[in-house]
Amino acid sequence: MSGPINWLSQIAAVTTFGLLSIPQRLGSVVATVIGVAGVVAVLVGVLSIATGFRKAMSASGSPDAAIVMRSGADNEMVSGLTRESTRVIADAPGVARSAEGPFSSAELFVIINLSKRSTGTDANVPFARSGAGRISSA
Repeated sequence: MSGPINWLSQIAAVTTFGLLSIPQRLGSVVATVIGVAGVVAVLVGVLSIATGFRKAMSASGSPDAAIVMRSGADNEMVSGLTRESTRVIADAPGVARSAEGPFSSAELFVIINLSKRSTGTDANVPFARSGAGRISSA
């Protein structure tokens, strides 16, 4: 016999041998099943976190809001703008305005160390300080 029938009979023989020998190697079979289940659980957990993070980022924020950072900065922690730069940004075309002035806010965002109340150990805490809420160009 040759061809697909021989191939299928060999697969059936190897599968039958493997299934019938499970009682003799029960420990390694259980370890394999637990290991594969653990890997699948971790993969599902990581993919769930990624999906939740993606949904949180797409559902939060307003489409007409913007964060302006200095050139070369990839996050708020490494960005810094001078007071004059914030005034130029506030006076730029396209910035929403009211009778009182542009809707812009120069904010400071840093990480500070504070002691936890429960343990007394140091913890990194974000600290944000907002300006007056509106920046005037005067």
